[in-house]
Amino acid sequence: MPGSSFQSKAVLSVEELAAYLGVSRGTAYGLIHGGQIRFKRVGRRILIPLSAVEEFLNGEREEEEVAHARR
Repeated sequence: MPGSSFQSKAVLSVEELAAYLGVSRGTAYGLIHGGQIRFKRVGRRILIPLSAVEEFLNGEREEEEVAHARR
């Protein structure tokens, strides 16, 4: 999102991920726990690297999982 505050952040919260993608918080949790978007847990917080969101949007994560599943 050009000009948004997301560009200056290295990680997003689940709520920020939902806003960034324009989806509900529940959908964002589904993407995370479904393995479609990488995340790190810090204490009880879930942090999503912006690079993981870019991978998801570019389809890189799905291609990686398909390649891994074929091994």
